[in-house]
Amino acid sequence: MTPSELRRWSAIGLAGVVAAFVGLGALYATTVPKFLPADETAHVGYALVLGTGELPRLDTEVPDEVPGLALQYEVRREIYTANHPPLFYVAAAVPLRLGVWTGHPVAGFVGARLLTVALTAAAALAVWWTTRLLLPARPEAAVLAAAATLLLPAVPRFAGVVYNDGFTLAVAAWALLATVRALVLGPSRGRAAAVVVAAVAHLENVGDILSRALKISDIERLEFHGSAAELDKLRGPLSDLNPQWFELECSLQK
Repeated sequence: MTPSELRRWSAIGLAGVVAAFVGLGALYATTVPKFLPADETAHVGYALVLGTGELPRLDTEVPDEVPGLALQYEVRREIYTANHPPLFYVAAAVPLRLGVWTGHPVAGFVGARLLTVALTAAAALAVWWTTRLLLPARPEAAVLAAAATLLLPAVPRFAGVVYNDGFTLAVAAWALLATVRALVLGPSRGRAAAVVVAAVAHLENVGDILSRALKISDIERLEFHGSAAELDKLRGPLSDLNPQWFELECSLQK
């Protein structure tokens, strides 16, 4: 086969992996009884509460808004998953709250399960793309990597319920892709600028926490690594922290 034919078949293989995964995940989502998985009640409760505009706490009670919630068990009556970041639950809250508001809470629950399958499926593209960057001469390896990631029996299982595991898998896969792209292709101005903005915004968000932490502890060392041009943008805003600066002079190239 020519290189272009191999690339085309690799893309077709990726589509096949995604189709197989979505089929398995949807089958699990629509056949496994509601709230049979032990933690699904707490995850659904988190999304339901977040959908009302409130952030739940560990002792917040699961709202009894979807038939079948396992509230007969005392250990499942509180949202003990409230220590997790809220991003996944923002997405899951959409079908769940729509189901409650329209009088079809079970349909909303199934929609949340299917949404979880779709979010997890996004990991396939990231893994495939990452492998193509690392092994450009072996497009078939990208298909195998995507299949090995999504078609292990455990993955359709946890993707087919309202858990945040599949979403976390997808986020990790895309973060890995971004890292590999930066290393293989070199840092672009857009990627470097995004990192700088994110770093400054993060430090502003945690500034109060840092100031309180410094009252009871000392920072032994704070480091920033990056290109000289981008580090220069941080020197002013972060001068009070007296960090150490490490300039990256090169990156991996094809």
